[in-house]
Amino acid sequence: MKKIMLFRMAFVILFTSLSFGSNAQNAQQKKINIINFHVVKNKNKVDINWATDRSVTTNYFEVEKSNDGISFKTVAMVFGADPSDTNCDCYGCFDKITTHSKKSYYRLKHVDSNGIVEFSEVKMLALK
Repeated sequence: MKKIMLFRMAFVILFTSLSFGSNAQNAQQKKINIINFHVVKNKNKVDINWATDRSVTTNYFEVEKSNDGISFKTVAMVFGADPSDTNCDCYGCFDKITTHSKKSYYRLKHVDSNGIVEFSEVKMLALK
């Protein structure tokens, strides 16, 4: 019984110290600056384009879509640029237009090289 209690106490102490350490690390992380985030209807598809200021190393982006602006699902994954290529900070993908919805909402989920997640603003696209 004493062994179990000691293990639980050690786990709680370890978990607490890891939690405080990650919060301190998160406070020092730079936020990504997403520039020119555009969502545009182009014939039978939606073009989604954006750029970053390269101040944060990007691991990947998830492009998320919603029909109500609340519940989002990933529709595309776009991997980060090669860190050695300083001229590459533009990204893009496309999504198919679904005929059953009159509006679609898009946002970007950015994941940096340390696993820190940030979300962009939400863009609404009216479909006819």
